[in-house]
Amino acid sequence: MGTHYVSGSDLVRIAAMILAISSPSLIFAQDKEAQEEEEVETLETLEVIGVTPLHGVGLELNKIPSNVQTATGEQIEQAQSLDLTQFMNRSLQSVFINEAQNNPLQPDVQFRGFVASPLLGLPQGLSVYQNGVRVNEPFGETVNWALIPTDAIASINLIPGSNPLFGLNTLGGALSIRTKNGFTHPGRRGKIYGGSWERVVVQTEVGGNHGDVSYFLSGNFFDENGWRNHSDSDAQQAFANLGWRGERGNLDLDFTWANTNLVGNGAAPIQLLQRNRSAVYTRPDQTKNNPYWLANLNGTLQVTDDIVADVNAFYRNSDINTLNGDDSDFEECEEPENEGFVCAEAEGDDDNGDDDNGEEEEVAIDQNGNPIPVSEDVEGATINRTKTGQDSYGGSLQFTFLQDILGRENQFIFGGAVNRSDGNFKGSTELGSLDESRKAISSGSFVAQSFTRVHWDN
Repeated sequence: MGTHYVSGSDLVRIAAMILAISSPSLIFAQDKEAQEEEEVETLETLEVIGVTPLHGVGLELNKIPSNVQTATGEQIEQAQSLDLTQFMNRSLQSVFINEAQNNPLQPDVQFRGFVASPLLGLPQGLSVYQNGVRVNEPFGETVNWALIPTDAIASINLIPGSNPLFGLNTLGGALSIRTKNGFTHPGRRGKIYGGSWERVVVQTEVGGNHGDVSYFLSGNFFDENGWRNHSDSDAQQAFANLGWRGERGNLDLDFTWANTNLVGNGAAPIQLLQRNRSAVYTRPDQTKNNPYWLANLNGTLQVTDDIVADVNAFYRNSDINTLNGDDSDFEECEEPENEGFVCAEAEGDDDNGDDDNGEEEEVAIDQNGNPIPVSEDVEGATINRTKTGQDSYGGSLQFTFLQDILGRENQFIFGGAVNRSDGNFKGSTELGSLDESRKAISSGSFVAQSFTRVHWDN
């Protein structure tokens, strides 16, 4: 390859070409810099605060050896769910709901196969807490989801596993609910909406703070006729919080109130549903919580820079009344000596009414001790009633120690709790008849053998 020399005139031409190409870029860069200097604005400083995944202990998510799922009240609101259970069903893993009661506020929530349901008799396997207070009913461990104020929820933790720290029947996991206050959720919000089956929902909340003191109020009204015949329901919820924040501690007083009248008519034969999808087999199937209320006082004190104390005290009252109109397990007695009276159908009866086990039929006795005679008023229906009155109260004290050990971060929690509950359960069965709408009509004849009375003290 030969050697090439560039003359002076060639250098001049090359320099001119470079200048011609680069000049527009330089001019554009200068104009852009000047424009940026004119448009620069100083933005507000945004402080991002991480939400602890596990309420009450402050552990980071990556330090918990399980799949803890969290959600905020804003996420529940954005999901446009009717209540907390619908949000869990749509947004959380391993959760689905079963509406055997055919009422949107009475679902069976299943998490990894374990149930939290308002239906008495199911094997309950989940524990539910609101601000550290267990809201499973003392009798039967049931969970009445309609009593939880969804509008007042600030965050939830769904914690899997059988952990004895969350109490008895925590077989599949625990759900922890934290509510709003005037420091975290100031301002006003309201919503009104409606839909099919004459559903009307009104939700409102207001919160604020003045110095060290805050307040928060929320209310919810729900009313609908239901998608099935004779299935109208209504529910009202209210929540209030009064809070105080100091340099080394805080104190919150919460009050929850609810009043519900829920109708969830159960399953119907497929032949009836083929004729009318909204038909009911027997009615009513009614549950009333009137009223329910929960008062809770909780506080936190920074004893030292690395010692934190938490205290909680609560009182909870829940009265549940049910009224179920069902078909009848009673029929006219078969044996001659019992002719003309009503007998309980034996479990071993065949289609002809004969007892395959050879047991003697049992004559139904009324509340006065007399055999119940056969009549049109006591044929084809039973009316089952229950009344449950429950009171529970207690408190807890917890200390968290954050001193380093051997140069490594440490968190040691020590505490205890005392909880007490007492109440009464009453159940009865009344014979009756069905009208044209399949409603159970009262006769006044109660079956004495069905009376149940239970008193407990835990």
